[in-house]
Order: sequence, then structure tokens, then C-alpha cells
Amino acid sequence: MDKELEKYYNTYFDLFSSEGWKQYVQDARDNRVMMSDVLTVKDGNDLFYRKGVLETLDRILNFESAIEAAHEEAKDAEIL
Repeated sequence: MDKELEKYYNTYFDLFSSEGWKQYVQDARDNRVMMSDVLTVKDGNDLFYRKGVLETLDRILNFESAIEAAHEEAKDAEIL
């Protein structure tokens, strides 16, 4: 893996180990629970809004795993 790509991943790994990231992810989890409550949906527009918010929160919550998977793929490609 070239130095620039390794730096790219290491920057994310530094971020993921920070207290700020952990707090951000916990807030995203809490917001996801709140936004998942369909009993408080007012109308169709609110439902579609919540769907978009949930998709965004899912991307945030899965971001660390996606970066780790991409890093593993890059390391595996280097070995082959």
C-alpha cells in the first residue's frame, strides 16, 4: 500500500479512536432510536424526512466498519 493511502486510513483510525468520535457515534445511535419511532410521525412528508435521516444516520454508524473493510481489502490486494 502506498504511503498516501496508508496515511488516509491511519487518519481515519486516529479519528475512530478519539473520544469525540465515540461521542458522535453514540449521539447518532440515540438519534436513530428517536427517529425510528413511527408513532410520532405526523404525515407522509415527515415519514419521508425520517427515512432520509435514518439513511444518513445508518451511513454514519456504518462508516467505521466500511473504512476498516476497505483497509483490509487494500492490504489483501497488496499481498496478491
